Amino acid sequence: TDFKITPEAIRSHVNDKTKAILLNYPTNPTGVILNRTEAEAIAEELQQHEIFVLSDEIYAENTFKGKHTSLAEFEGLRDQLLLISGLSKS
Repeated sequence: TDFKITPEAIRSHVNDKTKAILLNYPTNPTGVILNRTEAEAIAEELQQHEIFVLSDEIYAENTFKGKHTSLAEFEGLRDQLLLISGLSKS
């Protein structure tokens, strides 16, 4: 899976007891990012569930390969999303 979550993984692990999911992209220490297609597929899957999404994007400016796509870019997910960032990492 290259350290990437998939819509299928979300679907198979989220249940009625799930209240929130924490995602961390770009990841540390691997630097894995989601491309736009992958992020969009995850956003679409998360919209199907009534859960909060905590997106830790503290390393958004520290990518080496490709461009980081923030989950905040997907309007349909915004009511469920809490974006975590900061000043000290970027």
